[in-house]
Amino acid sequence: MLGQIGYLDDIQPLNGGGYIAPDLSGVWATAPYLHNGSVPTLWHLLRAEQRPERFYTGGHMLEYEPMGIAGSLGHDGVYRYPEGYEPWSRPALYDPREVGRSNAGHEFRRLTEAQKDALLEYLKVL
Repeated sequence: MLGQIGYLDDIQPLNGGGYIAPDLSGVWATAPYLHNGSVPTLWHLLRAEQRPERFYTGGHMLEYEPMGIAGSLGHDGVYRYPEGYEPWSRPALYDPREVGRSNAGHEFRRLTEAQKDALLEYLKVL
């Protein structure tokens, strides 16, 4: 009977071998992306060949246009916060080359640039 002591002890969930994807409402404000947080913006998610080698996360500012962490790519391949921005917490350098942090895969080769831009615009209204 619901509410009895020990009722939840009888529930034994099974490991499904996956994870539940988050809701897409307000997705532009939930950076970084992918299950392990390995992509700083949705713009980069749709353009695998242009994903930064490393990026800062934590205390970051969000940017609406690329949909994710505000910043720019330096000559060293590191995506950094805008010049003069003071993070509200201590940032960490995320390196997708480390074990378990890969941002490989999730390529959208069949989409044209115009379709990728349209998809980003659609995601902004969710």
